[in-house]
Amino acid sequence: MGVIMKKGYIYTALSAIVFGLMPLLTKIIIARGATSLTIPFFRVFYVTIVLFFVLKIKKIDFHLEKRDLLSVMLTSIFGSGLTIIILNESYNYVDTGIATSLHFLYPLFVAMLCCFFYGEKIKKKQIISLSFALVGIICFMSKGNGSLFGYLLAIASGLTYAFYLVKMDKSGLVRMNALKLSFYLALFTTIEIFTTNLYMQEVVFKMDALSYGLLLVLALSSSFLATVLLQKGVLLLGSTRASFICLLEPVTSMIVGILWLNEALTLNKGLGGLAIIISLIIFLRE
Repeated sequence: MGVIMKKGYIYTALSAIVFGLMPLLTKIIIARGATSLTIPFFRVFYVTIVLFFVLKIKKIDFHLEKRDLLSVMLTSIFGSGLTIIILNESYNYVDTGIATSLHFLYPLFVAMLCCFFYGEKIKKKQIISLSFALVGIICFMSKGNGSLFGYLLAIASGLTYAFYLVKMDKSGLVRMNALKLSFYLALFTTIEIFTTNLYMQEVVFKMDALSYGLLLVLALSSSFLATVLLQKGVLLLGSTRASFICLLEPVTSMIVGILWLNEALTLNKGLGGLAIIISLIIFLRE
């Protein structure tokens, strides 16, 4: 394994771990009165403001070619932005554990999109690895009630996120300055969620100072640090490989839940985590 590949795996793994730590802060913020859509809105809103000043200070040109502007808009609106909206909407129809697990079908969708639209072959090792990953995801799915519409929304969020990863990779956006790309992705996502909220009315703006402070920490760690790391990982690994490494996120979330959120370590969770770890070991073996 080359040095570049190792860096790609490290960047992507760190991104997944940071994303996996987010439920800890999210649960605290929701307990203080925020809604599930409030958190992603302020995450991208804060990041947009912070990155605007960072780009100004670093004197990074804001200019985008028309082709890049169109790619960023499509990636943001139909990728990251739409993923946030429909995943959060699915929570109204199905248990969050099931919805999140179904969302993590996106490595499968990434492999399918790359195969059907870009002619990439799915290797035998990837099929075996993906099979273990799917077993792990199924194990993570908690028992609960839910509607078919909720299941479809959660699965659709995995498809839109796969589109986000593939579009960033194949359109060459990952070669753009990471801070600049993050700024425009956050900007268009902020506009999209704000516009959607005019109809949904789910974003809460009246919160105490501590809640806003925690949202800022959440934004800088997830929508800034983790997103930039993921972009670097996709650049070095490609969307298919990066999507598999992202499976570390639910494992990290499980560990965080057990250690700090007083969640029980059930047999299903243990088997799910083990299956995903086996999946990653198979995938990483050259």
